[in-house]
Amino acid sequence: MKDNFKEGDIYRWSYNLSRLEELNDGNNGGTTYWCCSRIGVIHNGRLVDTYWGSSGSNKSFSFDLINKWLVIEFVANQKDLIPSSKEQRAYYADSDCVDLSHPNMGRGGFYLRVGATKDLAKIKRLARRNIKHLITEKAYIDREIDRLTQELKTVDCDYHLSMKKDVSLNDKCYTDE
Repeated sequence: MKDNFKEGDIYRWSYNLSRLEELNDGNNGGTTYWCCSRIGVIHNGRLVDTYWGSSGSNKSFSFDLINKWLVIEFVANQKDLIPSSKEQRAYYADSDCVDLSHPNMGRGGFYLRVGATKDLAKIKRLARRNIKHLITEKAYIDREIDRLTQELKTVDCDYHLSMKKDVSLNDKCYTDE
C-alpha cells in the first residue's frame, strides 16, 4: 500500500477493530482519540494527524502502522485544494467542498477542489430553503404578535415579561414614539 501514498495526501482515519481492542477502547476514559483530529496528511513518509498542526505529536503513523492499525479514507491531495471560507459552501456542490476543520483549529480548514465551479442548482435550492425558513419564521412571529397582543389586555404587575434580546429595557426608547 506504501506505493499509493503521495506527499500531501489527506486521509480521514480511525483505528481498526483490533487496534481499538488493544487500546481498551470504551474502558479507557474516552481517551482513544484524545487530542487528535482524525484527519491526517502524508508528510515525510508518515501520516501525521493535524490536531497539533504539522508536528503531529504522538499521532503520526508509518506506512506499516497505517496498514496494521488504521482504517483510512482518502479525501484529496493538498495540491488539489484551494483555501476558501465556509460560507462558499452555499455556492458549490458538496463534492467540491472539503472541510478539514476540527476543534483545535482556530480558523480556516475549508477548501474547494481545484476547478470547482459554482452550482446554480444548489444556489437556487438554498435560496428556496431560505425563503421557506423565513416564511416559517414569519408565521411564528405573527402568532407571537397575536398572543402578546391578547396578553397585553390582562397584564398586571405579576406578569412575566419574555423579552427579545434586542429590545431596550430603558424607560424611554426611540421605538416608543
